[in-house]
Amino acid sequence: MEIAKSDIQDIYPLSPMQQGMLFHTLFSSGNEAPLMQWSCRIEGDVDVPALRRAWDQVIARHAILRTAVVLEDGGEPVQVVFRSVPLPWQERDWRRSSPEDRERSVREFLEEDRQSAFELLEPPLMRVALLRLSDHDSVFVWTFHLLLLDGWSMGMVRNEVWASYEALLHGTELQPPLPRPYRDYIAWHQRQDPARAERFWRRTLRGIAAPTPLVVGRSATDAEDANGGYEEREIRLSAEATRSLLEFARRHRLTLSTIVRAAWALLLGRYSGEPTVVFGAVMSGRPADLAGVESIVGLLVNTLPVRVDIPEDEPVRSWLQRLQEQQSEFLDYESSRLVDVQGWSEVPRGLPLFETILAVQTYPVAGALRSREEKLGIREVRNFERTNYPLTVHVVPGDALSLGIAYDRSRFDRPTIERMLSHFETLLLSLAEDGDRRISDISCLTQRERNQILVEWNQTDVSYPPEATLPHLFEKQVERTPHAEAVVFGEESLTYEQLNDRANRLASYLRRRGVGSEVLVGLCLERSLEMLVGLLGILKAGGAYLPLDPSYPSKRLEFLLEDSGARVVLTGPGRPDSLAPPAVPIVRLDRDWEEIERERPKNLEGGAKPADLAYVIYTSGSTGQPKGTLNTHRGICNRLLWMQDTYRLSQQDRVL
Repeated sequence: MEIAKSDIQDIYPLSPMQQGMLFHTLFSSGNEAPLMQWSCRIEGDVDVPALRRAWDQVIARHAILRTAVVLEDGGEPVQVVFRSVPLPWQERDWRRSSPEDRERSVREFLEEDRQSAFELLEPPLMRVALLRLSDHDSVFVWTFHLLLLDGWSMGMVRNEVWASYEALLHGTELQPPLPRPYRDYIAWHQRQDPARAERFWRRTLRGIAAPTPLVVGRSATDAEDANGGYEEREIRLSAEATRSLLEFARRHRLTLSTIVRAAWALLLGRYSGEPTVVFGAVMSGRPADLAGVESIVGLLVNTLPVRVDIPEDEPVRSWLQRLQEQQSEFLDYESSRLVDVQGWSEVPRGLPLFETILAVQTYPVAGALRSREEKLGIREVRNFERTNYPLTVHVVPGDALSLGIAYDRSRFDRPTIERMLSHFETLLLSLAEDGDRRISDISCLTQRERNQILVEWNQTDVSYPPEATLPHLFEKQVERTPHAEAVVFGEESLTYEQLNDRANRLASYLRRRGVGSEVLVGLCLERSLEMLVGLLGILKAGGAYLPLDPSYPSKRLEFLLEDSGARVVLTGPGRPDSLAPPAVPIVRLDRDWEEIERERPKNLEGGAKPADLAYVIYTSGSTGQPKGTLNTHRGICNRLLWMQDTYRLSQQDRVL
């Protein structure tokens, strides 16, 4: 795009926050660049020419709405203000569609609009759309690059648009006083002393070497393989709870922002287990020493780190009061560039200072704006904000305090965010219950979660048959389904009756070789039908089995046999007789099966008891010599029956 000098009104540098937004825009795809999409429902007739005229008037008043960003070769980026720009305006008419089709079309339009990138060289970096659903029902959409406006300015623009629109409907034109230009804020910022800010931030962030972990979401690495995009969830406190919270703040001379920051710090502390947390906080960025700063429209807001130490033994009230004092001190340094603060910290380059942002709305125009929008029939106001952080928390005051979280879907799922909002609400209200209680007494768990942990999950008493052993349970199943398929390996299979017969013959054979109660038998077989026959045969004889992986080195197998004291080894094809010490007899299912098959196929009497040993399994030995772990029939049966009660396993299920 070529720019004629006659079209340019002004040129000046970017603010610190604008530079950050530009950086993330340049290194993002269109559907990841930072933007705000504001939408509302308008009930009643819409005078389209008047609405377009109102927007033109507001754009003419504020330079930031006519601004583009130019990247000069080898130089700093600058913002270029044009004398006039046309407003990108779209209209869609879905009045003849069915209600279902209209709602679907709105959802699809909003999603497509979010995916559409802005060209930084082409002002204005915003667009609007009017979606006609019926003669008396429309959806209005305003989308802009976050490089343009902060929340304060966004509220002022909306207020001016609706005021101008209302005046035009009555045949007049609004003539508000001229605002202070955005370039005055840029000039003020360039006069600040970075050395003083550096001393403050180095002192504040001393000892912080990594961002506070969120722990409940996917890691940044895992997120690469997950579905991306942003979504927002919101809850509202009840009017009564909101009044109690504000009364607590008034009584103890605290701001709502202080209590909200404390609650979010506690949530991060409870989630991460860290006694000190760091998160990003949105600062208004409107310096008190700049006269008329409240009328400036642009991006003055800044996001900077907040460090909060959580002294568990301290009373809530004194902790909150100290946090408020620290918050007041931050105001002197809220114009610092985040990239500079990052460099002054001990967090290594390449890691973010924080992964969550907290924004508490403090716009002075909010109350008047709500009243004007209600008067004009504006309902269902929604914000969609996409930042470069995985999680942004929005707190909006009102008769019912609103808590919202905008999150990256590749890092978090919806149930996680909904639990997080519940925990945030619980902590916020808990802080305001009693200023004298200690911080350690405050839990983030909701009442439902506490009941689940303390009551529901502790209802674990279950009656199991005290006489049950593994052979007993298996033989009962054989009686119920003798001809059902019990085990499958490749193309081979055995019914319950066939498996029971083979296991009984082997058990009888092992009995005659001294296997009885708690006699340990090494089981060294590849995965096969014979392995199941061997396992059941050992248990039916009354013995206990020791699994020996045939792939283990011979030295490890020798150690396991010697350490366990196994008195028989059961093996199969391909295993040498030297597997066990000379004094330990070896039974080979391939070589000895002809003799085993002469045994009776009946269930044996006098087998293992519930308290008898069923198996011994050894650890890997990664921390030294392998160690054997013992388990009894009662322990295994209780576990199996519990699984069946809990999961209701059927023949269609597979369990690894």
